[in-house]
Amino acid sequence: MANSNYFTTQTNKYQTEEFVDLMAPEQIQTDAKRICRELIKGRIDIGKYGKYFQNAKFTDNILIGVQSEYDFNATNARVLNFYNNQFPGDRQAQYNFYVSNILSYCYYTILIRLQSLKSSMYENIGVLTDIPIILRNYKNFDKL
Repeated sequence: MANSNYFTTQTNKYQTEEFVDLMAPEQIQTDAKRICRELIKGRIDIGKYGKYFQNAKFTDNILIGVQSEYDFNATNARVLNFYNNQFPGDRQAQYNFYVSNILSYCYYTILIRLQSLKSSMYENIGVLTDIPIILRNYKNFDKL
């Protein structure tokens, strides 16, 4: 399916549009990485799939997954920055720093918007609509 995204895949897998109710929180947290990637690449139409983000179970668990990805990549970037300052010239470490820095920026951008959505009691779905625009420079980034 060429136009398949996370939501169409899950709807087909669970054979219901209410698939979130059937999922374990841990699975939603694990899926956060894929959802972020698809948000960045513009594969998720918030107008069509925004109802899922208005589900507290879904968004709260996506928030946990995104926070985890952000923490991992931001920590990795800090460690690699320290390493690069102590041992300059290591091209692989410089590249890994670059990748971790981009990923932490992407996850942080999404994290802020999801937190804003949560603080609006899951009503202001519009806070998610500009994610593909803000992160458009990274939509073809192969490490997402």
